[in-house]
Amino acid sequence: MYSKGLGKEIREDELAPGYFFYGEESYFADLFVRELVSLLAPGEAPDFRVDRYYLDETGWGEIIDTARTMPFLFSPWRVIVVRAPERKPDADKGGEKEAKLVSEADEKLLKRYFADPSSRTALVIILPGRLRKGNAAVRVLSSLPGVVAKDAKHLREEDVARWMEVKARSLNKALAPDAARRLFEIVGNDLRRLDNELEKLAIFKGEEKVISARAVDEATAWVRISDPYELDNALEEGDLRKCLIALDGRLKPGRSRSRSCRAFRDSSGTFLRPRSGSPKGHGTGRRSSKRSTRRSRSPSAAFIRTSSPRSFRSSRAFRWPRSARSWSR
Repeated sequence: MYSKGLGKEIREDELAPGYFFYGEESYFADLFVRELVSLLAPGEAPDFRVDRYYLDETGWGEIIDTARTMPFLFSPWRVIVVRAPERKPDADKGGEKEAKLVSEADEKLLKRYFADPSSRTALVIILPGRLRKGNAAVRVLSSLPGVVAKDAKHLREEDVARWMEVKARSLNKALAPDAARRLFEIVGNDLRRLDNELEKLAIFKGEEKVISARAVDEATAWVRISDPYELDNALEEGDLRKCLIALDGRLKPGRSRSRSCRAFRDSSGTFLRPRSGSPKGHGTGRRSSKRSTRRSRSPSAAFIRTSSPRSFRSSRAFRWPRSARSWSR
């Protein structure tokens, strides 16, 4: 069968002893586990067991002991899913914490196991989150013998649109182009939430075959969760439309204006700060000058330097989502 989570064919007689998924889009890893279970679970064993472990609760020694244990009598295969805790975007010294996921002793243990793995055991390791380049855990786990590694990145907007079309067809629905754009504005590129929203829309439309933008507005709640890096990334790209959408995610209906302003200040405090020294009359000490020079290198300041007034005037053509319009009133 073709695995959408892995992006390639998988067969029971050609399975690898281990699969390693790392990156921001953990949806692919969870989808692969479901596909793997559907491939391996015989029809007469609907209660196929999947052993799940979390590295912040269980050590590698116990996990490998389970992997070396024979599967249950009525289960010809054993599937083990190991999930590492997701690194928080604002965590200090994140690289040091991630390196502890696999110590030197753990690395030797894993290499010994994968050099001679159990014949009917599939080990799926998931390391979610935004990872630094050269992450120690990624380097160790992806280099293990026989392990298939997949970098699970967020899809680009055009790839998300194609993914939504395929998902809608699997639900016997057609997704209108404006509905796909609207759904992307609301949910973003989080495939797990897009999957849930498309499932709800398929039920909402009933016998109707086409999902329209109006149906998206009627049936889909404002479920977009703001990515802490989204605004900075949009500013760095100089994309005004993405900036406005990212800001709109912070202007939730029911929020006080002061709270919304604080949220904007926390995420993009450098957006309106001057690029050079302090204003006249406010002191021009060396400390202040160094501080302003350092801030001018931020994505926000780079966006201000490279964007022309014309690009801001183009925002009149941008249609604000409903939450932003209600907040502005």
